[in-house]
Order: sequence, then C-alpha cells, then structure tokens
Amino acid sequence: MKIFLVGLPGSGKSTSGRQLGRLMNTEFLDLDHEIEHLMRMPISEVFQKYGEAYFRELERDTLDKIIHEHQRFVLATGGGTPCFHQNMDTMNQAGITVFLDIPSKEIIGRMSKKGMASRPLFRNLNPDNMVTEFDQKFGHRVPFYRQAKIEISGDTVTPERIVHLIAIHQSEASTDQDLPEST
Repeated sequence: MKIFLVGLPGSGKSTSGRQLGRLMNTEFLDLDHEIEHLMRMPISEVFQKYGEAYFRELERDTLDKIIHEHQRFVLATGGGTPCFHQNMDTMNQAGITVFLDIPSKEIIGRMSKKGMASRPLFRNLNPDNMVTEFDQKFGHRVPFYRQAKIEISGDTVTPERIVHLIAIHQSEASTDQDLPEST
C-alpha cells in the first residue's frame, strides 16, 4: 500500500507519517528529505541556487522514483507537491492520498511552540496578522489538497484515525469494484 500525506506546511505530515509507518509496519519516507539527500543540500539552498522551477521538476522526478521503486510506504509530501506537474493525479493513481486539514491558527500555534526560526516560510509573517497572512500565502493550495481520497480535519488527525479511514476507504473501493457496471 502506498500512502501519501498532503497538507499545509506545519500540518504534521512528517510527524503523523512516522507514527503511521510504525503503526502499519511500513516504511516511512519524507519527500523533502529524499530531495535533500539526493542534492546533498537543504531544500532552501536548492531553491536559492537553482530556483523554484528546477525544484518542482526535481520534486516530481523524486516522487515518480519513489512510486516506482517502493511497493509499500507512507510518504510525507512537501506542502507544494500536490500543486505542480499533476502530482496530485499521480499520487491518487498510485495509492491513497490523505489530506491533513489542520486550521491555520492551529498550525501557527504549533510553529510558535517549536520556534518559527526553524521554518523559513513562517519567519516573515507579521505576528499581529499571522493567520490572515498565512491563509493568503497558502490558501491557493487547499483546492489541490481537497482532491485527496481521504480528508481528516482538526483534532481528529491521529495515526490511528488515519489507519481507520484508510481501512474504510479500501473497503468502499473493493465494494465499488465488485458492483456490476450499469448499462
């Protein structure tokens, strides 16, 4: 089974993905870490040195490589991954996509506790208007995320809940496949 976690930066894709991988006894991969390993530099440096267009092509190629080289995995995608090069369609065709729909106010609260300095995308947000600026900066991504097969919102995002919803999704998918086509 190939599981793709999508969502806004800071929504918990990597944290949930690691836990989900352990729970399902499945390899956990992080797309950004795979790219950093391949390029031998941080994502921010890839952006700075080569530009976003190059990064997005590299991201697509790395995603394709993971899909074709691994039979089972839980993959935390980058926040922008679903928004470029039909990556969302690719992931939906290859496995089960899960949108971690965490409210921006919650994400900002989490990042404040962890330290905004660790997240360059959050550094330039005005502390007095963070939620509005965050929504303006990332709101255009949400329609891509909503194409996921499974959507989990708010405080119900736990690895156990993800496993439960994946099981329901698989059960519904197999039932749909067993139905005769209408004429």
